[in-house]
Amino acid sequence: MGGDGFPPDRNHFSRAFSTSFNNMTFKRTQAEPLSCQCNIRLTPSEMEELKDAASVAGITVSTYIRQRALGRRVAANTDMTTIRELRRIGGLLKHIHNESGGAYSQLTADTLIEIQKAIVSIGNGL
Repeated sequence: MGGDGFPPDRNHFSRAFSTSFNNMTFKRTQAEPLSCQCNIRLTPSEMEELKDAASVAGITVSTYIRQRALGRRVAANTDMTTIRELRRIGGLLKHIHNESGGAYSQLTADTLIEIQKAIVSIGNGL
């Protein structure tokens, strides 16, 4: 809660922690630099398809092609957003359970199990 008794402005936090795709800095998590290039020819429709797939995943076309070519899974950005939201809802349910003294413990437990199943199901698709 904010100082005035209302929850803090959610957009304030979103703006503070959001990153713009166009302003993204490319940090390598591996020690080996990306120093080699591989040029391929594509049709315009193939390039559009790759751009669309990379956009859905929230990554660059180069990163998308590299991950797919090396047999790695590419998680859709929407899947990760859904998982985060389900975890948030689960946390809120747990908070309600604790605040209510377990008044609806069976219903809360059943709902948490269903949320966990949904997270696992989405995660298996990644």
